[in-house]
Amino acid sequence: MYVAKPIRLTFLAGLFSLIACTAPLPIVFEPGLKAGEFLARVGASSAVVVRSTGIQFDGEVEWRMLGARVSPGQPLRRLPGVSSYFQGSDRTKWRPAVPHYERVMFHDVYPGIDVVYYGADGKLEYDFVVAPYADVSRVQLTVSPRARVQLTAALNAGGIHIVTNK
Repeated sequence: MYVAKPIRLTFLAGLFSLIACTAPLPIVFEPGLKAGEFLARVGASSAVVVRSTGIQFDGEVEWRMLGARVSPGQPLRRLPGVSSYFQGSDRTKWRPAVPHYERVMFHDVYPGIDVVYYGADGKLEYDFVVAPYADVSRVQLTVSPRARVQLTAALNAGGIHIVTNK
């Protein structure tokens, strides 16, 4: 029986990396604008869209899990505090009292394989949670061509950095 150890992804880009490098703020997850997706936020100005099929940053850089099943996220560990968004005069688009969570889990993105997104030291990371006998060879990752992938010295520990051109 082979059980894969967790793989971690670190997203660094523009202000996101500046904030993460200068003052590691916690990452919080909020329900997104579309059903089944979440926003990973660092501070007030940096957000990453998190889905069961991957991550999207700045609307142009995308990290995807090929062949992953679309599923709604399950927020884990509610955090104190909320955010409210009041933009424009259309009250139907206002988002008052949006809850914060520490982690988000997407179940069965591949058969027997869940993915959990969380923050660590101001960086967005993820783990695959693999059930016994699940086929880890089904996991295939791709990054949009606008990003640069750097394998770090910590690769044996799952160190991968994806950097945007911004």
